[in-house]
Amino acid sequence: MGFRPFIPGFAIVLGSLLFATDAIFREKALVALDPQAVGFLEHGIALLFLLPWVFARRRSEFRMIGKRDIALFFAIGLGGSALGNTFFTMAVEKIGGGPATLFTMLQPVFVLGFAWVFLKERFSNIFVPCAIWVVANMILLSFTQTGGPAFSGVDENPEAVKGMIYAFVATVIWGGSTVAGKALLARYHNSVVLFWRWAIAFVFLGGVIAVKGVSLPWSRILSTDILLPLLYLGIVAQTTAYWIYYVGLRKLPASLATFIELLYPLAGMFIPIIAKGQSVTPLQGFASITLLIAISLLLGVEYPRAVPFRKKSR
Repeated sequence: MGFRPFIPGFAIVLGSLLFATDAIFREKALVALDPQAVGFLEHGIALLFLLPWVFARRRSEFRMIGKRDIALFFAIGLGGSALGNTFFTMAVEKIGGGPATLFTMLQPVFVLGFAWVFLKERFSNIFVPCAIWVVANMILLSFTQTGGPAFSGVDENPEAVKGMIYAFVATVIWGGSTVAGKALLARYHNSVVLFWRWAIAFVFLGGVIAVKGVSLPWSRILSTDILLPLLYLGIVAQTTAYWIYYVGLRKLPASLATFIELLYPLAGMFIPIIAKGQSVTPLQGFASITLLIAISLLLGVEYPRAVPFRKKSR
């Protein structure tokens, strides 16, 4: 049988774990920059990093783009990257990286709906109980104690409510972007999809910065404590993570990939907690374990249907 059938699943896992490191570096960049500036700079870095490869290896695919595909590229570039990342960055600014990341646990709900309508994906009955299980775990993880409530200070700080709304909007947008990306990967190489994703986001956010007069303090941006997080966001948490993630999304149904991707919010919540020296409560540990069980159950039933396992002939 070999290792090949497992590659798409491991690609989603690895890409999701790289996504999970995003919030802690985003918080560092927000010390000196507005959310729109962070998005503009990280997409600019990602675009420059990818540009030589695309023009050296994939220029011919630029002539294949049709009108329908242009709309899909805007869905992932303007939606998934420019607006999705900006709303998420604004959420991180309001409520912190861990709590903001928790909202992405709702993404499978939207991916399932979008995949049903636009990709004509159909699901087995196991998706329903797993989805309910995921929501229950999300509630446990959100409202248990980690040296204070995960969404502490909501009553005293109305801005925290805005942060929750921003995180929810980002989650909806990313759900649609996953489905649009799946459709594009059927016709284009990973690097071409990423190029247009970063290019559209970079141009749009540049326009937002120009219109709103958002400050770009270059002396501060080029300092080590801000430049290194931006480089990490652009090269690792964006380009590298999405490239690997697209390897898996190309082969797996979007509806299955989104459940594997739940490792992103799970790890994304615990990384800031551990980084800040906080402790994990028994209830959070229990919720995390049951979430992993739900993902494993789903993979055990659905993964062989999506990626056929063929035994070697003797």
